[in-house]
Amino acid sequence: MKKHGMKGLIVALVAANVILLGALIHVNMTPAQAAGFKTTDYVMVAGKMGNGLDAVYIIDLASNKIAAFAWDKTNKRVKGIARVRELDKDFKQPK
Repeated sequence: MKKHGMKGLIVALVAANVILLGALIHVNMTPAQAAGFKTTDYVMVAGKMGNGLDAVYIIDLASNKIAAFAWDKTNKRVKGIARVRELDKDFKQPK
């Protein structure tokens, strides 16, 4: 299999595993409050940063804040990309 085809296959398999894991968690777990968090209203979105890094954006719907995280290949850990942003301020309409 060509290198390009193998990469596409790997991406498809990873995506399928993430979907299956999400379905498993959704079906088998009852809602629970996470330790240290007041709400459970979160949205997670995967995307690419401008520098080509893959990132996960987490939005807290209760406080309208967003945080971004990426995998640091050098140190082999997840790191915060920037400070937490307040969406109400960032998307405020000028008067």
